[in-house]
Amino acid sequence: VAVGPGTTARAWSQGGRGVRLLRHLEANPGCGAQRGVASVAALAAAVALPGGRRDGRRSRGHYDRDLVHTHAWCTPSGSAAMLAALRSAMRAFCWRGTGGHSAPPAEGGVAALFEFLEAERLSLQDPSPEIGEKLRELLDAVKAEELHVGPEDVAGLGSRYGVGYQEVYSGPDMTLCIFLLRKGAQIPLHNHPEMHVFGRLLFGSLRVISYDLDSPERLSLGQPMLARLHGDKVIGPEPTTYSLGPEEGNVHQLSALEDSAFFDVLSPPYDSYEGRDCTYFLAEDTNYESLQDECSLLATDYVDFRTEASVYRGPIFSA
Repeated sequence: VAVGPGTTARAWSQGGRGVRLLRHLEANPGCGAQRGVASVAALAAAVALPGGRRDGRRSRGHYDRDLVHTHAWCTPSGSAAMLAALRSAMRAFCWRGTGGHSAPPAEGGVAALFEFLEAERLSLQDPSPEIGEKLRELLDAVKAEELHVGPEDVAGLGSRYGVGYQEVYSGPDMTLCIFLLRKGAQIPLHNHPEMHVFGRLLFGSLRVISYDLDSPERLSLGQPMLARLHGDKVIGPEPTTYSLGPEEGNVHQLSALEDSAFFDVLSPPYDSYEGRDCTYFLAEDTNYESLQDECSLLATDYVDFRTEASVYRGPIFSA
């Protein structure tokens, strides 16, 4: 796509909004175009078309989390207008099909959570125990209705995989998102390299099986790795707050026992360019009735799994 003089961008969407292009422009203030702001807005709208899906290949960024990939060669000129056009197009898309109404205000637990995340966003990549405790406390107060998500969103999923994804926010500091799972759906074993995840089950019930890798730094595709069972538990049906770190419970699998939705805070976000790509695993021990304390996990670049894009209609988190 020709964005402007001397600037060529190649972007494609897997069902999200133009996060990757936006992230690139923000990181490269000299990247811009002397003309073509309208074409940037058109590009943003084009890459934000609904209906795309993430496939299960070990490609950049797992769920989002790199929903739009960009390669750009830039000429020096101001990019403020381009960024403004992109943001306008993104937000317009988020609310396309909602009757033209503006985004609802953040209220209750979500308002307090968003305020905290804005203030502490740079602290979350390596949170202190106090920061982690405060974040979990705030997540305890978050309700599904405050995020404008409910069972009807799960009922609207159309793919055979039964897993939907709503992006709340994606930036270089963190990702905020909502996952929807139809009863019987599963998110396969995957990791969160060097990441902290704090989340809240909004409704439903999930079985969560998690492992600790013996030597995560030696991760290699096709090579079996020793893993120790970290936990096998059911969360729900009451809303539940949870968390995991870079070393404990970092590899996990989620299976929906009922129609479910959960909200996640991931920091830092998945980013293959920073070495934080998502890897899927195949477990040697598949006897889920009686899991062993130790087993072998095989890192793989493909699993039969996709997520389905779902429009987020809740309050906007300020970038």
